[in-house]
Amino acid sequence: LINMSRQTFIITIIILTSLIVGGVIFYFFFYKTPETGAPKVSVGTLFPFGQNSNNNTNTDPTSNNTNNNNETTENGNNEIEIQKLRILWDKPIIASTSFNRIENIETTSQESEVTQTNEITKTVIRFIERSNGHIHDIYSDKADVTDVTNTTIPRIQEAYFANNGNNIILRYIGTNERTIETYNASIGTTKNQYGLYDISGYFLEKDISEITVSPSGDKIFYLYPFGDATIGIYDNIAGTNKKQILSSTFSEWLPQFASETEIVMTTKASGYATGYSYILNTSEPNVLKKILGDMTALTTQPIDNGNYVLFSKIRGTTPSIFIYNSESREEESLGISGIPSKCTWSEVKQSAFCAIPKSIPSGVYPDDWYQGKMFFTDSIWQVIPGSNTLYLVSDLTKESGVEIDAINIGVSPDGNYIHFINKRDGLLWGLQI
Repeated sequence: LINMSRQTFIITIIILTSLIVGGVIFYFFFYKTPETGAPKVSVGTLFPFGQNSNNNTNTDPTSNNTNNNNETTENGNNEIEIQKLRILWDKPIIASTSFNRIENIETTSQESEVTQTNEITKTVIRFIERSNGHIHDIYSDKADVTDVTNTTIPRIQEAYFANNGNNIILRYIGTNERTIETYNASIGTTKNQYGLYDISGYFLEKDISEITVSPSGDKIFYLYPFGDATIGIYDNIAGTNKKQILSSTFSEWLPQFASETEIVMTTKASGYATGYSYILNTSEPNVLKKILGDMTALTTQPIDNGNYVLFSKIRGTTPSIFIYNSESREEESLGISGIPSKCTWSEVKQSAFCAIPKSIPSGVYPDDWYQGKMFFTDSIWQVIPGSNTLYLVSDLTKESGVEIDAINIGVSPDGNYIHFINKRDGLLWGLQI
C-alpha cells in the first residue's frame, strides 16, 4: 500500500507539472496578443464582420505597399515598365472602381536650384478581395498595390462601390443561411494603429433583391419584398433621404440608373421568356413608362445620361446588340453579338466601351452565360452613339495570351484606362487605351 501511494503521488506530481508547463507555453505562444502589430486572427464581432487583421509580410504600419509585378518588365535603366494590358491583382476580387487622386510632386531646377511643387492627377483603381473583403488601391501607372483596409469580411456575394470609392455596399447571406444582408459601409478618413482605415456603416432592409448606384455615386435605389408587393426605395448614400418610389406586384425587376433622376426597370432576362423595359422617374412614384418590350431574352444597359440604351435580344439563336435612341424612340442594330451588361460609359470620351465576344457558342442566352455553363473570349470595342460606329480597342487574347471573359467593366474619369474582372478566374485586369 505504501508503494502504491508513493507511486500515485509521483504520477500526480508529473501530471500537475505537465499542466503548468503546458499552460505557460499556451499563454506565451498562442493566447497572448503582441503589444505591437495586428491581432493574429480575425474574430467576427458584427455579424460576419471581423476585426482588423494584418496578414501582410510588411510589418511597418506606416508603409502598406505590396509589390505586384505581374505584367511588368524592367528596361535598361532598371525602371519598371508597365504593360498596356496587365493583371492588377493576382487573387480573385469582387468589385472595382476608379477615381482621380491629385498628388503634389516637387521638382528642383538644376540651374536655379529652385524647388517647385506641381499638382499631378493620377488614376487610382480601388478593389475589394473576394475571400476576405480587404480593400486595396493601385495606380494605373505603377506596379505596387497599397492596402486601404484590412477588416475581414467573409462570405461576400456582391459588392458595389459608391461615393468616389469611399463607400462599399456589401451583400452576403446571413448567419441563418437564408437572409440576404446588405451593409452600406464607409471608409474612414483617419488611419488606425496599423496605418490603415477602418470601415463603419449601417444595414439596409433585409432580403434586398436588387440594388443599383447612380452615375454620380451618391444615390442608391433598391428593391425588397414587403407582403405581396415589391418596394422600391430611392435614397442618398448617407441614408438620410429615403423615399419609396415604387410598389409593384411584380418582383423580377432589374433596375439600372440611367441618370440621377431616371431608372431603367427591365424584367429579368431569360432565353425562355420575353422581356420588357420601362423608365421610372424618381419624382413620379409608381409611374412606369414603357420603352422596349416583347423581346426574347431582353437585357439592357443605359448610357449617356439615359439618352441611349444598349440592349440585346435574341436574333436567330444568339443575343444581338442594338441601340435605342430615347429622343427619337428608334432602335438600330450595331451588327455585333453580346450582352450589354459587359459595357460601361465614358462621359469624357462620349463613348461606351464594351467587351464583345469573338464568337458565341451555341446555348440558351443569357441563361447559360449567367449560370457559368459557358464563357466568352472577348475583345474591347468602343461604341460611339449617334453615329453608331465601332472601333476595336484591344484584342484581349492576342495581347495577353489569356482567354478573358470581361465583366464589371469600369473606365477611369479621364477615359484612358479600363479595368475589368475576368469571369473565368475572378482576377482584376487593367488596360491603358
